[in-house]
Amino acid sequence: MCDRPEPETPSPRFLSLRTPSSRHLHTPCSIFRRVDAFDESQEGSVVSEGLTISEAATSTTRSTTATFGTDDDGYKTVNDYAYITQLGQGAYGKVKLVRHIPTDEYYAMKILNKRRLSRVRTGPGQTALDDVHREIAIMQTLDHPNVVRLHEVIDDPSCKKIYLIMDYVEDGPVWNVGEESVPVSKIRKYLVGMCEGLDYLHSNNIVHRDIKPGNILVDADDNVRLCDFGVSQVLNAADDLVRDSAGTPAFLSPEQCKSQPLRGDMVDLWALGVTLYCMTFGRIPFGEPASPRKGMTDAICAGASFEGCPDPELKDLLQLLLHVDPEERIGRKDGVREILRHPFICAEEQPQPYAGRTSYPCALREKISQARFISCSGGEPTACASV
Repeated sequence: MCDRPEPETPSPRFLSLRTPSSRHLHTPCSIFRRVDAFDESQEGSVVSEGLTISEAATSTTRSTTATFGTDDDGYKTVNDYAYITQLGQGAYGKVKLVRHIPTDEYYAMKILNKRRLSRVRTGPGQTALDDVHREIAIMQTLDHPNVVRLHEVIDDPSCKKIYLIMDYVEDGPVWNVGEESVPVSKIRKYLVGMCEGLDYLHSNNIVHRDIKPGNILVDADDNVRLCDFGVSQVLNAADDLVRDSAGTPAFLSPEQCKSQPLRGDMVDLWALGVTLYCMTFGRIPFGEPASPRKGMTDAICAGASFEGCPDPELKDLLQLLLHVDPEERIGRKDGVREILRHPFICAEEQPQPYAGRTSYPCALREKISQARFISCSGGEPTACASV
């Protein structure tokens, strides 16, 4: 058989390995789950059609054969990776901590059921499996210290599962529902990393579209990493307009709640503001986790309360990020860089621009309009899901 069960409990050799605590493995409430919205009434009416991606820009390895076995400690393996323990589980698969046997390094492996994904319709002529292909195509172009990197894809046509091997980020989300607020000094440090990661994405015309605490992870060096590009888009320009409500309900902007167009980069900045609010106050700004969707939408459109904010400059930044009027929001002129120039950050920090690449090395913009995603399962080229 191609697919074999994985062990759930690590052997004694790995008991001292630093893994996320139970606070990082909880099942989030419904408003913190992403909604991959598709409204047939809007078919063909999207302001920006988006683009598809051509080829890998980093050294992501692609394997079309999955070989299963057991390592010296009795752990099940797929190719060069030994399953250690489970880190999380979703509707379409699991995330496992794995050890790369040749290097003894640890990674997070997302294991997705292709058959199940292929039955879920997410758009006209598109399925959830197409969305995974799009996520792969985007992630293999990314190379930045504040973005989780995709290292390898294992997609054997004879297997019902696809395996994505990514950075293992040890300390989990920057904040979880039910936790206390984050210290202001830590918020400032993390915000710089979030902004630098988003600036990198936006400079390459990528909008994340699902920014929230659960998709901003903290590594062992206390640096933040953006992850989960399942609903991300590549646009003609980062300030192109989008208007669908894909994403997580509690982090949608007033314009998205009303199905109005909004600049792609501003979608991310609004969600960044909600994330910052959660970290500052220890609660979501618009209602309670169990709030009905309609009640939350009304609260989003009415605006947030900033009473009790522990820092006046942080309060000013939050008010600018979460202003109900999009014309009054910070970022409308110069995107993320406006946030990096705000006194809350520049009074204490002097963030330096990322010294790495600011554009894709494969001349992505020149190739992107005619690009196709080549399935690693072989066969004829197939169009990637429209992004």
